[in-house]
Amino acid sequence: MMRIQDPNGDWKVSEKDKRVLVKRKPEEAGGVYYKVYREGMIKNYTGGEVKMAPSRWIGGSNRNYPAGWSPIQSGQAGLFPLFEPEVRAMADFFWEHKNIGGLLTYHTYSGIVMRPYALWSDKHWEEKGLEKDLAVYNALGEIGTEMSGWPILSPYEEMTLNKKGARTGCSMDWWYDHFGLLMYGIEIWDMPTRAGFKDFHERGMRFVMGDLSEEESLKLMAWIDKETGGEGFADWAPHEHPQLGAVEIGGMRTKYTMQNPPPHLLDSALDKIFMFPIRLAAMLPQVKITKTEATAIGEGLYKIKAEVSNLGFLATNLTEQRKKIKLDKPVRVKIELGDGVELIGGKERSSLGNLEGRSDRLPGHPSYSVSSGRAEGSKGTVEWTVRAKKVPGRVVISSYSLKGGRDRKELELA
Repeated sequence: MMRIQDPNGDWKVSEKDKRVLVKRKPEEAGGVYYKVYREGMIKNYTGGEVKMAPSRWIGGSNRNYPAGWSPIQSGQAGLFPLFEPEVRAMADFFWEHKNIGGLLTYHTYSGIVMRPYALWSDKHWEEKGLEKDLAVYNALGEIGTEMSGWPILSPYEEMTLNKKGARTGCSMDWWYDHFGLLMYGIEIWDMPTRAGFKDFHERGMRFVMGDLSEEESLKLMAWIDKETGGEGFADWAPHEHPQLGAVEIGGMRTKYTMQNPPPHLLDSALDKIFMFPIRLAAMLPQVKITKTEATAIGEGLYKIKAEVSNLGFLATNLTEQRKKIKLDKPVRVKIELGDGVELIGGKERSSLGNLEGRSDRLPGHPSYSVSSGRAEGSKGTVEWTVRAKKVPGRVVISSYSLKGGRDRKELELA
């Protein structure tokens, strides 16, 4: 950062640590005060007030998705949805891999597990009849909380100070709203909590915005000194700025303190959360043929019965949103006949629709009730009648689910 003395400045040097700047109080006057800017040249500067430059580190990637896209977030949104080549590459990869059931994005600081929405308030879930999806999001998000200690939250509810300028074009909202996929955003590094402060859920956006008390700033500085040996802070040093004249340049080296872990803490930061996607993958639907029967009913005739079950946590449609936008695909069952076996009754290919997992039986879930008498929704059965011209005959039953996988069982007709 650059600091320059100004009688109308907002900052003063701490009496406890000359490296630390603290906010000037409303009644303070007569001291040495500073205005603080990002280091660099000032574009089109002709004197007078200095306008704060936008951050040069934020690209277009996570405001360039189609959900609620808007060009208003200059420098972040791209020229149009999917304009950024990295974003388009991810969209193309997804489209070519229909079995993908969930996504995570990794970000670098705050120590949180984010779930939708970035653009809409939590009232949106109820207004759209998606309370079931919110219950699932929170339940699976708690796995991330259990592993990391970081809270699960909505970026709109707890990270957006200006609701009129909410985060448009975010990947999290797009993958869920347009495809019905579960998606989480993980903010991996959390320097304030490492330094002994409360988690993000309790401290809110203050640390992100730099709204710290003097004691809080001193506490962070003590942690930086301990963990980086002083390398995490550049001491203020005088420089002659070509446009502003005498300035001092220095401050926290945020790339390896606040925004990312110092190198020796990188592994410990990643270890907290990188098994999360593996555990989420284990929650996907798992469609299996759980029971098969072949019963002789006379004169070479056999009644074939197959029970197909979803043994996973998530339903085969994954989310209610996926049903709403009509992207859910039914579980399909097929019978293949061996030599000398012909189909007498039933269809060669059958559809079982969507199969529930265990996600609709969450405590606190809108449809959860032990005594509700709801029908079991995680199983389906298919029956056929076949004739075997000679024994032993053979049939093969197979099941297919876009998100729940394939299974196959062979039956002998004796």
